[in-house]
Amino acid sequence: RRILACNSYYERLSLRASFQPDIYIDISAEAELKYRYISNYSSQDTAFWIDMARRLDDMNGFRSGVRSAEAFETWRFYNSPHASVRIP
Repeated sequence: RRILACNSYYERLSLRASFQPDIYIDISAEAELKYRYISNYSSQDTAFWIDMARRLDDMNGFRSGVRSAEAFETWRFYNSPHASVRIP
């Protein structure tokens, strides 16, 4: 069994970040639609969330060689989530 974990908030940009993505999905063609959907949450500060999502997508795009990307970290689970190990 595997799970793809995503980082939905800005991770501290350091050499020892806890989130270490190994899969990048190119969302360049869908990114603007994603930001429009975020703007539907009128009870939130949508400008903040769109800016954060755009910056994160741009950073992941830069890391993976595309304009915009979402990043995921693969984990394998054995008997329980507590016995998980990172797939190298």
